[in-house]
Order: sequence, then C-alpha cells, then structure tokens
Amino acid sequence: MKKIVLVLLFAVCATIALSAARNIAVMTFDVAGNAVTEEEAEGITELFISELASTGKSTVVDRANFDKIIKEINFQNSDWSDKEKTAKLGKAINASIIVRGKITKLGSRIYLSVTFIDIVTAEIISSGREEFFRLDDIFSQLGYLAKDLLAGLLYTKGPGGGTIFHIDGNTYYEAVFFPHETGNIKDIDELGNSYRNGKYKGWRFPTEKEFKLIFENLFIDARGKIKNKELSGFYYHGTGYRWKDFIGSVIFGPPSIEGWWGKGTRFFEEPNQYGDNEVKMKTQNDIVYKAKLCLVREFTVK
Repeated sequence: MKKIVLVLLFAVCATIALSAARNIAVMTFDVAGNAVTEEEAEGITELFISELASTGKSTVVDRANFDKIIKEINFQNSDWSDKEKTAKLGKAINASIIVRGKITKLGSRIYLSVTFIDIVTAEIISSGREEFFRLDDIFSQLGYLAKDLLAGLLYTKGPGGGTIFHIDGNTYYEAVFFPHETGNIKDIDELGNSYRNGKYKGWRFPTEKEFKLIFENLFIDARGKIKNKELSGFYYHGTGYRWKDFIGSVIFGPPSIEGWWGKGTRFFEEPNQYGDNEVKMKTQNDIVYKAKLCLVREFTVK
C-alpha cells in the first residue's frame, strides 16, 4: 500500500510540475560593470523573451505587469533565497518559473548567463551560459540558448519513469530507453509488448515520426550537436519477421545465421566532406541482428 501511495504521489507532483512549467516570467538581465548599456540589456532581454515565446512551449508573463508587481510587493534581489517571498511573487504574477540573466565582460569577451528558478523552491532548475567576442553575436545566439534552456526544463522525467520528448497542447509523450544492444530480436518484441512501470500501461514501439521527435529533442541540442551520446545506436521499430541466411550457410558452411527483417532507426555521427562530424538519423528496412529498445507512451495533463 505504501508503495502504491508513493507512486500516486509522484504522479500527482509530476503532473502539477508539467502543467505549470510553461508559465514563465523574465526579469531584465543584470549588467556587471560596463559590459553593455542599460538600453542594450533591455533589448537583449526582450529578444530573449521573443525567442522563448517563439518556441510555442512556454507562456511568458507580460513584462510591464511583472515589473509593476515587483515594485508593488517591494521584492528585492536579496529576497530570492526566501521561499515564502518567491512563492508570493509567483502567485501574484501567475508564474511557476522566473528567469534571471546576467551580462558580464571579462577582457575582450562578453558572457551571458541565464538561470531558470523554481518559484516555489527558489532552486535553479535549468541554466546556461554563452560566450561572445562582439555584442552583435549575442543576438544571433539567443535562440539557441533559449531552446536549450527550455529543453532542460521541459524534457525531464515523466510520471511513468521515462523522459518527456514532446509536448502537444496538454498531451505529453515520454520515452524509456534500454541502452544495451541485444542480438535476440524476439526478446525485444516480447519486452516491448509486455513492459510495465508501476501502474503505467500503454507503452509501445515509437513511430517513425516519434523517433524524429526523440532525435530532435533528446539526442541533439539546438545547434545540431549531440547532447545525449548514450542514445546513439540502432533502434528496432517492433515490426518485422524472422529471417535466416540460408544462402550464407550454403556458401560458407556455418549453420544458418538468424536475424530479423524489419524497420529500424539509427542515431549516429559521421564525418562530412569537410571533415566535420555531422549528426544524423536514418530509418530503413534492413536485416536486424542487434538493436536497442525504446518504448513510448502518451498521457494528458489537465
């Protein structure tokens, strides 16, 4: 009974966190020294807000209203460590996350650091930093920073123990990965069709579209670089039939080699014509000898 209660409690907490995660308030970025002017800091903040909103994955609180409430409740910078005051602020502005940023200049370089703060716990839940040589470079990189920070915030653990990889309105998709390749495709089929995690059912093999979303949101970052290398490999789609290499056994003599003919998706990296590593995803029908297992489920948050 205790275990069931804990599972239900986790599900409720996760649901609350997911449903509130997209209400964000952004404070004007602070400036250390003379890194930029106040007007430039204001412009950088507004462009960052625009990039956040353009993802469609967050709702940003109106800044004019935010600044007004900050003044009304006399909220000070020293109050960020006070959970009661931050909770009061969050309730007043109807946001669960506050974004703070700081622009610093060291030598010839400009640094922009941004943190996402949980309004209830006052804890940092996502953070990132960018380095620039020119002020103009900041504006071209803000989109990448905003997307990566949101990914760290939204694509977290789901209530079923998987990782959130896509959000469509109130419908969330989570994936669970079994990292080690296995040569027994029959075992993958059986596990895929019978997998349960606590009370959560509905796990299934991903569609080709879902593999693409996993690739875009979990495997690579906003710049197209690998961020979760452990997800590299070949994943079986769960559709196919048994295959034996009878021809090979006749020519080369060994017993027939058993595999599985079916569809699979590979996440990998290979050098391009310029010698740079390029991250790719490839889906194809092939003879499968070894594969990883990925299962997905969807759920609704109201």
